[in-house]
Amino acid sequence: MKKFPMPSMPNSASPSGSHYTNLFKCCAFKFYLRHVRGWKTPKTSSPLLNGSAFHYAKAVFYATGSPNEALKALSRFLVSVWKEYETEEERSLASIRLPFMISSWIEKFGNNDLKRYTFLEIEKEHRVILFGGFSFTLRLDALVRDRESNLIILETKTSSWRPELAELEVFNGDQATAYIACVSELYKTKLSKIYLLPDICSWPKKSTKTAQINNYRGELVRRDANAIEEWKIGTSNELAEISQKVEALKEHSEYALFRRNTFYCTAWARPCEYINVCRQRIAKDSIPYGFKEDLDLPDLFPKKGKAK
Repeated sequence: MKKFPMPSMPNSASPSGSHYTNLFKCCAFKFYLRHVRGWKTPKTSSPLLNGSAFHYAKAVFYATGSPNEALKALSRFLVSVWKEYETEEERSLASIRLPFMISSWIEKFGNNDLKRYTFLEIEKEHRVILFGGFSFTLRLDALVRDRESNLIILETKTSSWRPELAELEVFNGDQATAYIACVSELYKTKLSKIYLLPDICSWPKKSTKTAQINNYRGELVRRDANAIEEWKIGTSNELAEISQKVEALKEHSEYALFRRNTFYCTAWARPCEYINVCRQRIAKDSIPYGFKEDLDLPDLFPKKGKAK
């Protein structure tokens, strides 16, 4: 197997990637507070932290082939984010559950993946230039080649719900389209030879019964040329709208340009982490109490380059 460097510990989602555009579509004002003002919450939801921990441990296993190294990586990550968990209970559950989850996944899928596939990439970030010179970034969990020379993107998901729901989210999501478009472009490969494989580890929330861990692989996802073109045009338009609104802040109020979507204030059966500050008129050079400033903000304007 090709030797890979030890994956870097994750510290954020890809700048100007799927998470970035999805937030703008969900709530433009939350997007403004997070990515334009740079207000970062001191705490992070446990599903996000646990998902990042699992991703990192899985990447280390693929790079080293060692379950022990994967568990060590998991421990390092949890130590690094220990204070970001919202409650002591969530921290405790993460330290108990995640080692069982990664060990279970390695036993069911990980070891066989190393024998079955030729690995091409592990957690490598790419930048794609879209229409209008806008750039879109993405990071593939893993890219492999099978024995029939197909390229397969292994897409990791963790869930506390039925894995079929996570599979449905992947199948219908723009993220799969973006990944397949990127791989086709970078590897000069026909779309008929590129697939995305949902790789899902599901365990009911707060359960410590290891028999309930479900490692599940869904149906292979494909995209045709029409889907790729629609994604490129749609995403370019979204990035253009974002940059136009940011530019317009020089003359107009953020409250007029970035509208709240109040449906999402409690959309996931919990209040949005910005719910207590989004209606406050806070000076441009100030940060709300309890928040911190994110100095690593994405570039909101077009990069030099031509659409592919």
